[in-house]
Amino acid sequence: MDYINIEIICNRNYSVICRVMLYSLFYNNKDCRFNIFLLTDSSWKNEDSTSLEQFVSKFKSNLNVIKVDKEVFTGFPTSIFPIVTNFRLLVASILPDSVEKIIHLDVDTIVNGDIKQLWNTDISEYAIAAVKDCDNRYLKERLCIPSVSNYINAGVMLCNLKFWREHNVQDAFFDTFAKHKEVIKFPDQDIINITLYDKIKYLSPVYNLEVWGLSKDTWPTMDDDAQVGYRASLDNPVIIHYANIPKPWDIRYYFGFPYSRLWISYWWKSRQIKAVKFKPMYQYLILLVKLVTRIKLFSGMKKYFVEEFWKYY
Repeated sequence: MDYINIEIICNRNYSVICRVMLYSLFYNNKDCRFNIFLLTDSSWKNEDSTSLEQFVSKFKSNLNVIKVDKEVFTGFPTSIFPIVTNFRLLVASILPDSVEKIIHLDVDTIVNGDIKQLWNTDISEYAIAAVKDCDNRYLKERLCIPSVSNYINAGVMLCNLKFWREHNVQDAFFDTFAKHKEVIKFPDQDIINITLYDKIKYLSPVYNLEVWGLSKDTWPTMDDDAQVGYRASLDNPVIIHYANIPKPWDIRYYFGFPYSRLWISYWWKSRQIKAVKFKPMYQYLILLVKLVTRIKLFSGMKKYFVEEFWKYY
């Protein structure tokens, strides 16, 4: 059986969140085997690797932990995202040449369906395949990307690493940062969009359904075709992306926005896998008390999202 290559970026703070995402991937793709490449920083400990390797091996998949020197990204902005998010820019040089294609998944995603069709997408003539960002119109204008192209969300990407190597894409990324650092706000994502805007194959939102796009602030600003794509993807999204804020693992918002219960269900199932250490139960009871005391936030969050999407809560 051929392995599907998956790249994730995670520091120690997000290790449990990473497990939940991986569990959802394994659970919904039982007939697949995966090579997981985890790019991390010095915060990651040997015991973290051991625990996660045991977890991944239970699904007959492989884990490769690669520590990256953050000094490579000296000067990159860190006000919004930690420096580790930029590690995906190095994936073509870090991984062996035998890895010619890989799926990047942010750890704040849930794989809720079969990923094989995404993996089998033909990108031989493209650098990446990805989904237009739900805030595409504004982001594209901010970076002066040509109107015929679009701004993609980099949380889910099918990357043609063979193309990256043959066209020196990594060097182009750093050239882009040097030339446009004044306008770059989301370092790696902006850099990818500026550099590769005409080498992107666009995917259906079913492969990167941003919950953020369902907010009353974002939905009206979306392109008409993007709204159509989102509506068509709502019932059976393959990958759900909890981009931006809030996050479903934040106790204040456990039941506060669409697809939150889905994330919680995967979190709960992932706890059943041995070799995963979680907090003592009494700590969860404390969290439950906090949730009850903040239940009034639920109604406030409900008003935050477009009313018609609440059946997906």
